[in-house]
Amino acid sequence: TKCLLFVLGNAMLFLISCQRSLELPIEETQLMNSSENLAVMAINSVGSNIQEFDEKVTGQKESVDRMRVGNPWSDFEPTGYYLLPNTAMSLTVEQLSGSTLPKLLIGSYSRDTLRWDPLSIQLTAGVNNIPADALGGMLWIRFITSGTPSAKVRITFNSGAIRVPVYVKDQTSDWQAQLNTYTNAPDVLLINDHVYIQYARSRAVNTTG
Repeated sequence: TKCLLFVLGNAMLFLISCQRSLELPIEETQLMNSSENLAVMAINSVGSNIQEFDEKVTGQKESVDRMRVGNPWSDFEPTGYYLLPNTAMSLTVEQLSGSTLPKLLIGSYSRDTLRWDPLSIQLTAGVNNIPADALGGMLWIRFITSGTPSAKVRITFNSGAIRVPVYVKDQTSDWQAQLNTYTNAPDVLLINDHVYIQYARSRAVNTTG
């Protein structure tokens, strides 16, 4: 299952939430995901300017209805890109199968304290020009259905969004080089079999040896 977990400071206090958490400063955000996602993310090449996304079952249907757990899993996927405040961006969506299209999320649930919920933008086929957003934030793709998943899209990030350092368990070998190269985004992203971790780039630099 997927769900948001927040790690606060060194106390490692975990608060499970998929929509909102306690109104406390957030230093790290962890997003738990289903075991299938590591293979999917390897195909997607998180951080590449061209990525493919498969439609998935909603977090409500998968977690609450089927698994009978209290909080729905986080039914959105990382892109490895960040939108700085007051910056417009452009991306292109190509329909590979099916007829439904995903949404772009700007920001992270409960991490961005000025806007607890991400800005959600419905994408269309073709070029999407996203207006400048006052807050910006990490970019995610939500591509879900309450029925049987059948759609797939290819998304090309054309301009505006910037790369964040991305570490994928058992795949990444250039972590330090990424930290040295992608210096404009304030956050980094770590990915393992079941969790995404978003936290401050400054902290990553200070703890990388």
